[in-house]
Amino acid sequence: MVVRDEVVGDVNDGDQLNDGYFNTINYRNSIIQVYTGASANSILTSAADGNNEASVELTAIPAGKILNYVRVRITGTAAVGNNQSAASGVQVKIQTKETGGAYSDSLAYVYFYKIDSSYDDNQNRTHTSTHSMEYLHTATSGEKSNGMQVKVFTNSVLDVHSGDTATVSFTNIQIVQEVI
Repeated sequence: MVVRDEVVGDVNDGDQLNDGYFNTINYRNSIIQVYTGASANSILTSAADGNNEASVELTAIPAGKILNYVRVRITGTAAVGNNQSAASGVQVKIQTKETGGAYSDSLAYVYFYKIDSSYDDNQNRTHTSTHSMEYLHTATSGEKSNGMQVKVFTNSVLDVHSGDTATVSFTNIQIVQEVI
């Protein structure tokens, strides 16, 4: 075993300790929360076009823990089932706010999973797939100094052509919130 003594910059300065230099390093790539609950689950069963939105507010991130970015990773199962669906699927939106402020879209609705094509009248199919997506939020100066909070939305969107009953759903597996 070889042990190497390396000096990476000057770390013998007491001012670095007082300025929180080592605390800053300690928070890099910290997982704040792994959410596995059902509040973000959205489901819609209907014979008409429509949508069903669900959301979850994640654990607040205190001031001083945020360096530059907050990563939100969403893993879930999406299902779309009917015999004549067009453009049905699950959308995801992420909102952020600094502590004491109001939420605003950091990521407007994007499709997490979508079925674009129509099916034969005699075919009743359900398409189910597990997906993950990752979003990197650049923290504002206000979020860094005051802390922040993240809210994740899912939206099950149904576009039914024939009036037959159809279902679209999102089932959360986990949502990970992390500072990097």
